[in-house]
Amino acid sequence: MSETLELLRDKVWAARIAANADDTTYAERLAEFEAANARLVESRKRAHQHVAEAESALRAAAEAHYRVTGEKKPVDGVAIREAVSLEYAAADAVAWAKTAMPQLVHEVLDVKAFDKVAKAAPTAVPFVTVVTTGKATIATELVPSPGYRPSVEDLSITGAPF
Repeated sequence: MSETLELLRDKVWAARIAANADDTTYAERLAEFEAANARLVESRKRAHQHVAEAESALRAAAEAHYRVTGEKKPVDGVAIREAVSLEYAAADAVAWAKTAMPQLVHEVLDVKAFDKVAKAAPTAVPFVTVVTTGKATIATELVPSPGYRPSVEDLSITGAPF
């Protein structure tokens, strides 16, 4: 069993090496592209910013138009989608429901507080079963087994250092 875990750990190590190699290559090439195409990169950034500003202005104008006219399709390509929301104080709603519709009001268990009590004194609540499970964690910096050589399938990414 531990041999299987060691092999799987080694495969994770190899996959991380391959991914890191590709990340490094990608970052280098992206930096080269951005340096070689600085004007294009800046122009693209300004163009996308301009689009966002124009869309924001259009939305604001369309919503203002809707508030005045109620019109949901002010121009082709622009529509108003209505959303209904309710605003009220929860205490007022509970007070009303207790008299008008009591079936809407339910007692609610404070699960967080109950769990704290049950964990501290499990015998005090006999209907609770304490279940302990394990959750695997993987170290950020893995070291492969001595002599481990990843296969091509382990790496499955070109450009790996092996």
